[in-house]
Amino acid sequence: MKKLFIKNFKTKLAIFLIIASLIPIAALEVISFYDGVRYQQHVFNRLEHEEIEGQIKLFDYWMANSQKDITVMVDMFEEYVARDVSAKMLGAALDLLLLRNDNIINTYYTNEDGLNIVSGGQSYVVDGRNRKWYKDAVERKWAISMPYEDALTSEYVITISHKILKAGELEGVLGFDILFNQVMDK
Repeated sequence: MKKLFIKNFKTKLAIFLIIASLIPIAALEVISFYDGVRYQQHVFNRLEHEEIEGQIKLFDYWMANSQKDITVMVDMFEEYVARDVSAKMLGAALDLLLLRNDNIINTYYTNEDGLNIVSGGQSYVVDGRNRKWYKDAVERKWAISMPYEDALTSEYVITISHKILKAGELEGVLGFDILFNQVMDK
């Protein structure tokens, strides 16, 4: 087989220059491609971060409004407890609290003696004093639980609980269940 030899110096120089110019062009093309990808990723991350911040602000707003509603409900319920009303009247007050806010699916009250009162006349088989929402509220006044499966509805809920005081002493804990899916939708 014959080897191809280029005898003309000008042709050799032209081929060399063409090849030499293609190397930086290819390198610049690769660099600009990666810069473009990095820039797109930066823009995407920034937009995603702004969207997440917006969703957090909306959730904070919703939570603040819910907390104000719950604070009003707690104050109203503390008045009932302070007047030493019957368990039936406390149950009616829980029903009223439940109707007042669309986000709440259950309201319940457990006092220090172990009396469990649930809205809607539902039976409550678990002693609320042994539940985490009760213990956390006793310890911190307000408590928001991690999502868990509710014993009454078999739905995943978040419980917001608040310590109820009577003459400065612990009387019990008032709890509100909010559907976890509803919170996630917010």
